[in-house]
Amino acid sequence: ENFDDHINQSIPNYDILFSSILRISDYFRDENKIIYDIGCSNGNLLRYIRRVENYKGKMIGIDYSRNLLPENTKEYDNISFLEYDLNKSFNFDNAGMVFSIFTLQFLHKEARQTVLNNIYSGLCKGGALIIAEKTYLDNGQFQDIFTFSYYDYKKEAFTAEQILSKEK
Repeated sequence: ENFDDHINQSIPNYDILFSSILRISDYFRDENKIIYDIGCSNGNLLRYIRRVENYKGKMIGIDYSRNLLPENTKEYDNISFLEYDLNKSFNFDNAGMVFSIFTLQFLHKEARQTVLNNIYSGLCKGGALIIAEKTYLDNGQFQDIFTFSYYDYKKEAFTAEQILSKEK
């Protein structure tokens, strides 16, 4: 119910990231190819592209969490939402663009490369994979700086116990 609020409270500048992704995606939309959003959650990115950008091409949102996927999909005639575990192999047929926004981190480490390989195999010439993901720095001091700055950000909306629980 409150997933959008949770994301905005958890990811600094998520609104800026969302708009940046949309601006970049302008260059890769092709209504003859499929747009995939892996880890689509409630499908907001695809629904926004359909509604605001008036995109008519086929789009597929994939998420493992059934409780996040939209229930009433009849209003989205060109968007399909699929409950699927991407730790298993998936074919990205005729992919013009694939979004992976904070998704790979939730897959088993051994499945991540397979997913990327499958996306690459299904990506049409001139297509794009747009990724936003957490990263770790080689320098421990800088990693700590960014980690604890992130915790400070999250303390504005969450308790220390909630932050630690999520981290585990």
